[in-house]
Amino acid sequence: KPADLFFDLADCSDESTNHSEVRECTMTERRVKFVMFPSVDSIPIIDEELRRRCLTLLSVAESVGEEQNQLDAVVREMGVVLESRIRQASGLENAKDKAGDALVSEVFKSGDPVLQLSEDPKVQNSVLLLFKGYFGFVRNDPAHNIVPTYTREHVLQMLGLTDYLLSLID
Repeated sequence: KPADLFFDLADCSDESTNHSEVRECTMTERRVKFVMFPSVDSIPIIDEELRRRCLTLLSVAESVGEEQNQLDAVVREMGVVLESRIRQASGLENAKDKAGDALVSEVFKSGDPVLQLSEDPKVQNSVLLLFKGYFGFVRNDPAHNIVPTYTREHVLQMLGLTDYLLSLID
């Protein structure tokens, strides 16, 4: 079944339009862009908790308009969901006292990991680096700051990455 799409017409001279898919065409001697906005309900997030918590926030963030960009709240929440799931899956008693880098360093450490995703120590170390990179690069800034520069497209990409990381933990 095709996804529900919303269409908007924008003059091609307007470079501020930045949406996930843009097709150019000629319409009555005037060059226009067809900009497609997938509805929030059609975004394919597999993890139910991530879907419930973040897509609701995405709807709210989009409803307030770009001038009051609140997409950082969506990114902040996806980091909370991932961090919480790592704590829960680890079963460590002291996990609630750890966050971000310290948490993933203990849970995915090489040698004797709490959550082992590979028998190969080099691959397990790569898992550790992947999760450390997520918390250091994706989650850290919006966890501590208001970030008004996110675009919907980047948030959707980060949601997909977070969904994938959650599937690895599960």
